[in-house]
Amino acid sequence: MQRTIFGILTLSSLFIFFLTIEAQPPQENKDFPFSKEKKSPPKFKPGMVLPPFAMEVLELTPEQRTKLKMLENKVSAELNKILSKEQLNQMTTLRPKGSFEKNGPGIPGERKGLNLPDQPSNPINSDYNKSINLPIFQRDNLEKVQNKFGIIFPGESKNLPKSLKLQGNVEFKPPIQFKEFVPATIALDSHSSNLSASGSIRFIHPLKSEEKKRWYRISFRGMAERNFNLSSDSLTLQVNYFSQKGTNPLDGVKKELYPLILKDRKELAVNGLWNQNGGEVWKTFAFEFRLPFPEIDTLEIQLGFKNGHAKNALYSKFYVSEIRLYPIESMETKQNNPKKGSSIVSDPVPIERLIHLGGRWYYNPPTNTPSLTISPTNPLIIDASNANRLFYKDGNWTNPFYENMTAWLRTGYLDIQGNQVSKDRFIPDNVVIEFRDKQMMIVHAKNIPNHPTAQFPEYRNGGKMGNPSYIQEHNYTYYLPLAPKRNPNAIAMDKTNSNRALPMGSTGIAINGVVFYNPFDADNFDATNLMDRCCGHPSPDNRYHYHKYPVCVKSPFVDEGMTHSPLIGFAFDGFPIYGPYEAKSLMAKDLKKNALNEFNMHYDEVHGWHYHVTPGKYPYIIGGYWGEVDRRNFRKGR
Repeated sequence: MQRTIFGILTLSSLFIFFLTIEAQPPQENKDFPFSKEKKSPPKFKPGMVLPPFAMEVLELTPEQRTKLKMLENKVSAELNKILSKEQLNQMTTLRPKGSFEKNGPGIPGERKGLNLPDQPSNPINSDYNKSINLPIFQRDNLEKVQNKFGIIFPGESKNLPKSLKLQGNVEFKPPIQFKEFVPATIALDSHSSNLSASGSIRFIHPLKSEEKKRWYRISFRGMAERNFNLSSDSLTLQVNYFSQKGTNPLDGVKKELYPLILKDRKELAVNGLWNQNGGEVWKTFAFEFRLPFPEIDTLEIQLGFKNGHAKNALYSKFYVSEIRLYPIESMETKQNNPKKGSSIVSDPVPIERLIHLGGRWYYNPPTNTPSLTISPTNPLIIDASNANRLFYKDGNWTNPFYENMTAWLRTGYLDIQGNQVSKDRFIPDNVVIEFRDKQMMIVHAKNIPNHPTAQFPEYRNGGKMGNPSYIQEHNYTYYLPLAPKRNPNAIAMDKTNSNRALPMGSTGIAINGVVFYNPFDADNFDATNLMDRCCGHPSPDNRYHYHKYPVCVKSPFVDEGMTHSPLIGFAFDGFPIYGPYEAKSLMAKDLKKNALNEFNMHYDEVHGWHYHVTPGKYPYIIGGYWGEVDRRNFRKGR
């Protein structure tokens, strides 16, 4: 009987071990000053009744540890009688088949069953076939066709065409002069000796006959440094109309951008490092306009400023990158039809054509495939080529994943094998989604950010090491219930997450495939002040992630704080995570009526139960899982 008991204990310890061996929190490098050093827990040894991680979490007393050690000695003695020496040695290195990730949920390798091509079958969807390749820009290196998600500045100033006019305090900045992984930029500098700087970027775009649409959208990625200062609202994105081959001026429209910069500096300040400079981030600026006359054959696009009033020459610039111009649907009809998160859709779609996928998700099939049967053996695959057909209904019809499913593996990142990347490489399948039934949305993600990041490993002034980790390509699978269910036993984190309401590692996923973490690094150290200017950084296993509101994830959305924020991701219970705003200039964290609960969750008739990020206010993203979580999303043992 005693041997039987020991055998059961041994099998139980092995079972617990395999369920928890990968659930250990990340261990910090001693050269990484962002968090306190924590020694690695002891390795599993034959005979252990509890895994090392469980022993730490349970905080066993000395008496308990002594009794446990005595029990383990008995179990170990019995194992020595049962197993051979080779088997005992093998037990110390065993891992579950498939080897789960070290620092977060997701099952590696599952997307291999999809037989995904190296690039989407239709690498340019219908909208981007209409995208205008502005003559002053060039598409990035060999993937000219696939790089539909950003028309960027050339890498060298000598390649700037003559049609581009830089005037005043404006300067071209190649990538090598920037401290972040970001394409080449043009800098508008608000500092001058007489405190009245000005400058502009101008170019002419002749419209081809097929480009003479009624509505257009121009957008760019911009970042205003903390000391970029104007004495008036005079940072303007302007479009002027011409006819007769650009010789006859007709009219023009413009949008003032400086008030948006001031708004972000005020309302998002606490989202920055040490609760400062939260507006100093890369974000998308956009402008939608209509061509009022059919005679228009030329557009003059200008981004300019005046009354520069920066007294400090340091951090006084507004950087511009990745400008795009493309035709959009008629704005007069968009309110009655499904639209993208940026309020754009290529063609009006009758609601009755949409296929209900489950929950709030719908799919608009191509005209030649009006009927669609979805099953485990015939899943619906969503990638960059058809993301504009996947809709989420939350009062509006939005395309959350549109323009967010591709990324660039930048020089200096690590590829999936762990090799350092020597040349930028386009990743067309950074995010791929499967629908096999009406119960679950399966997300495959490589976790590569689709926005600028700091250069990691990070070296600070004097050559001291900052974050020693790299940004690396991964390969994970997540399961999100299409109809999330409330968990009546849900608990929220306390102020230090000592109750383990949220695991270390991933807690959800943004619409660009990058994961969310809880607020802490090791030893309950608040990690929200350790981010780059897009509010992310890599973990010790080289996994880029967000601990707080990632402003750059709004791209391609434009969240100007004028209405309810757009969707930015999902927690692993399937409930949506929205940006910070509940209404015009009102953040959800400041609500008195229908206030967020301790989970950062509340309910309304339009959005249902949903989370909001809370800049500068704990728990920053989510405070716990309000709903039931598919256990496959967790490291084994969580």
